[in-house]
Amino acid sequence: MKFRYDIGALRAFSVLVVLLFHFKVPFFSGGFLGVDIFFVISGFLMTKIILSGIKNNTFNFFEFYIKRYKRIVPALLFLLSFIILASVVLMLPQDIRLNCKYVFLSSIFSSNVYFWLYNDYFDAASQTNILLHSWSLSVEWQFYLLYPLLIWPLRKLYFNNKKKVIYIFTFFTFLSFLLMVFFTKEYNSFSFYMFPTRAWEMTMGGLATLIPFSFFEKLKISKNLTLVFCYTTLITCTIFINESMLWPSFITLVPVFAVFLILYLNTEFKILRNKLIQFIGDISYSLYLWHWPLYIIFNYYGFNSYASVLVLLLLSFGFAIVSYYIIENNLFFRNKIIITIYLIFVLLLSSLLFYKPLNPIVEKLSIFNSNILEQSQLLDDNNIERVKQFNSCGCFLSQNLKYANYNKEVCLTINDNKKNVLLLGDSHAAQISLSLREKLPNNYHLLEASASYVFPLIETNGSKESKKLMEKVFKDFLEVNSEKIDLVIISAHWLMYKNNQLNYDKKTLLIELIKTLEFFKKKNLKVVLVGQTETYTISYPKIVALNEALRDKMDSNYINYEAHELNTLFKEKLKNFNYLDVYNHPDMIKHDLNSGKLYMFDNNHFSKYGADQLVEILLKKII
Repeated sequence: MKFRYDIGALRAFSVLVVLLFHFKVPFFSGGFLGVDIFFVISGFLMTKIILSGIKNNTFNFFEFYIKRYKRIVPALLFLLSFIILASVVLMLPQDIRLNCKYVFLSSIFSSNVYFWLYNDYFDAASQTNILLHSWSLSVEWQFYLLYPLLIWPLRKLYFNNKKKVIYIFTFFTFLSFLLMVFFTKEYNSFSFYMFPTRAWEMTMGGLATLIPFSFFEKLKISKNLTLVFCYTTLITCTIFINESMLWPSFITLVPVFAVFLILYLNTEFKILRNKLIQFIGDISYSLYLWHWPLYIIFNYYGFNSYASVLVLLLLSFGFAIVSYYIIENNLFFRNKIIITIYLIFVLLLSSLLFYKPLNPIVEKLSIFNSNILEQSQLLDDNNIERVKQFNSCGCFLSQNLKYANYNKEVCLTINDNKKNVLLLGDSHAAQISLSLREKLPNNYHLLEASASYVFPLIETNGSKESKKLMEKVFKDFLEVNSEKIDLVIISAHWLMYKNNQLNYDKKTLLIELIKTLEFFKKKNLKVVLVGQTETYTISYPKIVALNEALRDKMDSNYINYEAHELNTLFKEKLKNFNYLDVYNHPDMIKHDLNSGKLYMFDNNHFSKYGADQLVEILLKKII
C-alpha cells in the first residue's frame, strides 16, 4: 500500500490530543477522542491488509496474527517491565500488587474486561491506575482476532458482488452502533470499554476502504473544502467535548465520520508531509504507551504543576523515541520466540509480585525502608469493617446492587414514637450512616436512602437502579410521609457531577440542588446539607505513608482544588439554606499514627474514625 501521509498526520494528532487531555492542559478537554481516531485508522488498515491478501491469494490467518503480535507486543512488554521495576523501587506494597495485576491483564489483552467490571474511565479512582490506557490495546487485539473471521467468509462475494459486501459491512457497523447507543445510557462502562460497542468505529474505517470513490464524485463537492471541514471538526471536538458527556454516544459519530472522510478521500495538504508531524505519527504507539504511566508516577509523588507537565512531555517523548528505535525497529524483538519468552517472563514476574509484593528483593530495591513498607500495608481500614460502616442495615444501594436489594422495610419505616431523621445521598451519606445510628440520642430514629452514582435531587441523573431508588423516595415516600419527618440530612460527593453517569455541569447541579432544597422548604422540612469534603488526588493512607517515608509534609501536593472551589461556590450560593461547611474542619483529626487511625481510607471517603468525627460536628448543628 502506498504510504499515506494523512494517516501519519492523524496518528500524530490523535496521540497528541490524548497526551494533552491526560496531562490536563486547557483546551484539550475532549482529547480522549484520540483513541476513537486510532480505532478508525486501525479498521481502515486492517481491512486493506486482509483484502489485499485475499485479492493476491496470499492471506494466511497465522501470518496475520503473528505480524500483529510482533507489532504490538514487544513495545508493550518493554513498558510493562519498566512498570514492574518502577513499582518495586518507587511504590508501596499495595500499589506493587495492584500494578502487577494490571500488568498481567494487559499482557493477555483483557484489561478492558476488568476495567468494565471495576473501573469508570473518568472516575477519580481511575486516575491512579497506571495501565488504565491499556484498555484500548485490549480492544485492538480483540479486533485483530475477530476481524479476519468476519471478512474471510465474504471473500468470494468480494470478488463477485462488492456492493453486497458493503451492505454487510454497513449492517455490522449499524448493529454495533445501535449496541453502543443502547448500552451507553444505562451501562456506560460496558459501552466505553468493550469491543462490541466499539467495533463500529473500526468497521467505519473498513467502509472507507470499500466504498468506491465514484460515490463521492457524484456529490460534486470539493475534496479540499471537505478535508478542511473534517480537520476543523476534529479540532473543534477536541476543544468543546468534555468528560461530563456520555462517551461513546451519538456525538462520537462526529469525529469518527470526520476521520472516515479523511481516509476515504485519500488526499492531503502539503503541511501534512512535515517531518515533525510524520515523526510524531511514527512514534505514536510508543508515545501512547509511555505517557500515562509516567503521569501516574508523577502524580504519585504530588508533582502536578505546569512545570511538571513540561517535564512529562519531554520524558514521554524521550521514552517513546527509545522504545521506537530500540524495540519497535529492532529485528531482535521481531523474533516470535524471543517475544514469547519475554511475555512468559513478564507474566510470571507480575504473578509472583502480585501474590507476595513484600519480599527481600522488594525491600532491597525500594526507596522505602522495611518498617515503612510493613506499616503501609496496615494503613488501610479492614474491608469487613468498611462494609459494616457503609451498609450495616441494607440501606445503601452500592454499584452492583439492584433496587430490589434495598431493604425498604428497615430503611424507610416511620417510627411514630421517635423523631424521624431521613439521611439522603450517595456513598458520602452511607459513610456516616453507622456513626449516626450509634451517636443519635435514643429518642431519634434514622431512616436512610443512599445509593452510588446518583445525587439526592428531585430531578436526578445517575445509574439506573440508584436513580430508581431516589425517584421512589421523592415521588412516593416523601409525598406521603413528609409530615412525619423531623429532619433531613443530605450528603453527597458533589464533585461527582462530572462523572458521565451523572452528566451535570456545575451550573445545572446548583440549579437542581436549589430546586430540591426549595422542595423541602415548601414542605416545612428542616434540612441540613453536609458540604463538599476535601478530596485528594491519591488515597489518604498513601499520602500518610509517603509523608512518613520522605519526612515531608506533602498533603497540599495532593489536594484536588476543584473540591475546594465547589465548596466555596456552595457556601456562597446556598447561604440561605442550612449548609454545613465541613471542608478541612478544624475539629477533624486527620490521623493518629500511634493508633493507626486515619480519617479517610481512599481519596474522598471517611473511615469509621473520620465518620465518627463528622457526625459529632453534625450533631452540634442539629441537636
